[in-house]
Amino acid sequence: MEPLEPRLLLAFTDATSAVFGTSSIAPTFFDYDNDGWQDAAGWTNHWRLWRNDEGVYSDEGPLSDGLQNGQIFAGDIDNDGWTDLLVGHQGYITVLRNDEGSGSFQKVTHVPPDNGIIGGGGSVGDFNNDGFLDFYRGGYVSNNSQLIVSVPDATQPGGRGFDLAWQGDGRYVRSVTSADYDEDGDLDVYTAAYFLQNNGLFQNQRNGQPFPFINVGLNESGHSVGAQWGDLDNDGDLDIFLGNFAHPGNPEPRVFRNEGPGGGYAMTDIGQRGIYFRESWASPALGDYDNDGNLDLWYGAFGPPSYSSSDTSALFRNTPNTSGPNFSDVTGVQGLGGLYNQAYDSWVDFDNDGDLDLVAGAKLFRNTLSNSNSWLKVDLGGDANTIGAIVKVTAGSTTRTRQVESGYGEAKFAPLIIHFGLGSHTGPVDVEITWLDGTTRSFQTAVNQTIDGGGGPDPDPTPTALPYVENFDDGVADSFEAVAAAWSVNGANRYHAAPEAGQDAISLVDLLDPLPSAVSMQATVRGLSVGGLSKNGVLVFDYQGENDFKFAGAFFGQNQLKIGHYDGTSWVAQATATESIATGTDYSLQLLLDGGTATLLVDGVEKLGHSFTGSLLDGDLGLGTNAAEATFDDFVLVGTTTLPFSENFDDGRANFLQPV
Repeated sequence: MEPLEPRLLLAFTDATSAVFGTSSIAPTFFDYDNDGWQDAAGWTNHWRLWRNDEGVYSDEGPLSDGLQNGQIFAGDIDNDGWTDLLVGHQGYITVLRNDEGSGSFQKVTHVPPDNGIIGGGGSVGDFNNDGFLDFYRGGYVSNNSQLIVSVPDATQPGGRGFDLAWQGDGRYVRSVTSADYDEDGDLDVYTAAYFLQNNGLFQNQRNGQPFPFINVGLNESGHSVGAQWGDLDNDGDLDIFLGNFAHPGNPEPRVFRNEGPGGGYAMTDIGQRGIYFRESWASPALGDYDNDGNLDLWYGAFGPPSYSSSDTSALFRNTPNTSGPNFSDVTGVQGLGGLYNQAYDSWVDFDNDGDLDLVAGAKLFRNTLSNSNSWLKVDLGGDANTIGAIVKVTAGSTTRTRQVESGYGEAKFAPLIIHFGLGSHTGPVDVEITWLDGTTRSFQTAVNQTIDGGGGPDPDPTPTALPYVENFDDGVADSFEAVAAAWSVNGANRYHAAPEAGQDAISLVDLLDPLPSAVSMQATVRGLSVGGLSKNGVLVFDYQGENDFKFAGAFFGQNQLKIGHYDGTSWVAQATATESIATGTDYSLQLLLDGGTATLLVDGVEKLGHSFTGSLLDGDLGLGTNAAEATFDDFVLVGTTTLPFSENFDDGRANFLQPV
């Protein structure tokens, strides 16, 4: 008998009571305190805040006094680096500003008045391209949708309020989902309507109008409950899964394939792709539960009391081919039978183990993944430039595409962090990130980790004391903080500076204590030859700010070693030495700082020095490049001493002596 493929032996186990201390909860997940763990807002007769303490949740109390039930979404409304909340109620919205991760949320009172609209699903994003998050809300039952936009208001927490920019449509829109599906730098919207009305794909025109969209098709009718964007066939473009409730003879669920730039981003109906008939199918949730690199589908169904008890929700595993995704039901094998649709069903890696857990049927199921497939998570934050950002990860010959999304389906919300399954690939992967403003960053990184990608607020570095040694072998640049350009630890466990053309790269060490009177800073540097960029790598010292710092290092394109300063306009060399140095080769740079004197050694040999006016040890230290890509390794920062040197050991310490 042939053994089952390992991924088919997976199972989900109910972890609700163990994790939340309650048997039933419908949470929305977001990281309110920026600690890298997905916290939650959960409804238990009122909205409560739950803090994630490394996989176990603690009840932090009510989110806000008198907050009624509704559909909750998350995003950084004021661009301060903290994730805020928007709640859609029947007729009105509530906006809650995060008070810097304290667990307190301030209510924004400048919002549109209650107009009786009963909202369907919603989506948060910068729809008018003004640099702040807006809210597109469907009008289910009341057949009026709304576009609510951010406006400046100095009287409000965070300095932002919200006005109604547009209301209309005339359709019973039950689902709103947005994406930059045509990759032109703005968010487009797909709306799914109920009562056999037409759906619609609305393309953003950036025309300055209150409603900046035009309908470009996908006007199929149906009892549509929910839809979601996702690269279902791993061709690098975002497709649509449309979830339809269907009485016999009504339109059933569909997949629309994005034909990409070569096909003018046209959307082609490719049918059901293995989804069988079930009358009360509801809203989808896409996620790669087995980390095989393919987006799978959790598909909710309404079930009783209105429909048959056999109308249960289902898990479909996706095994795509060149014609599109192929879904097969694995619900029973995975231990997820007997569940029915809940508005907040979603995927989340709540325990940070790299596989997606599932909220379904008002319960949290832990994914007890037993295969060895690789994964990568990308956390870009959730501001106006990030929601809608597209991330492409290439592993071997396959490129997978995901986006940061805030709101899809019928009132569903996925965590802002992006998850990739990578199958059996174990080597480094290539990452390309495109933000809505057109900024693009590309770099290589190791698998089985969470990276920030250089977008949004970087996690706080861990402060360190001297001596400080960092070899990056754990895949993390502990105590380093990137202050200019994108930095990441690549698959070779080297710290990689990857600026755009014309952009400098700086990453600084966060030190607990002031520097001693003399220090030694050392790192292995390798210059990279990248088209359109310079070729250099330096040690940064006396960093006072982005327009005032000093440097010492190797300029490969000029075969020169330099010590100098940056004056806000130019990198000014104050000492130079000609040296035969080449890109692609490792060089050990050591910089000795003693009072106002800087001395540079290469591979242990003193090469040049320069005396500056004043102390060099009042500012920060770190690594950098002048509009160049480079990698760094084996960083060592220690206190040294000046000569003559004496030590009587009376304090019980051997200051500045190191055993060799």
